[in-house]
Amino acid sequence: MRIGILGPTKIENFCRLKGIPMDYFIKSLEFLASHFAVSPHTFYIVPDVDSTAYLFAQNYRKNDGHNVVGLAPLDDKEFGHHWLDLSVATETHNTGTWRNTPEELVKQCDVLICIGLGLGSMIEIAYSRWYKVNKVYLIKEFVPKLPIELTHKIHCQWVTINELVQLIK
Repeated sequence: MRIGILGPTKIENFCRLKGIPMDYFIKSLEFLASHFAVSPHTFYIVPDVDSTAYLFAQNYRKNDGHNVVGLAPLDDKEFGHHWLDLSVATETHNTGTWRNTPEELVKQCDVLICIGLGLGSMIEIAYSRWYKVNKVYLIKEFVPKLPIELTHKIHCQWVTINELVQLIK
């Protein structure tokens, strides 16, 4: 299965705004990464340094995970991409520009796992409406709700971290 990892780029800001202890958020990411490292699935990320997806991929690879596709807008002249670290990926896919990146991530994935919200993850959840994404799993601990206008035509399922690791092995 091809799984997209979504979450905030600025973890510190996310945790402060939500009142979530940062060490709890990081330990949750580490737990998920170690669980999925032994799975046969391929994970798709945008490797913004210190983002949720990046830290997931780092820990996944540290636990001998072998299938991470890093999506990067290598041709983007408007914003660039110097803050990405593609070394956490086992494969790189050039999305052209930043405007194409959320669409490409969603287009490549069967399932999305949202570990917290940021502007990018909200875009990717919304885009899943028009692509073949079978399910968007939202981690209850970090995404307690979304507006009904965003989710009413999307296959969303709220799960705890422990439920997620039972659903996706």
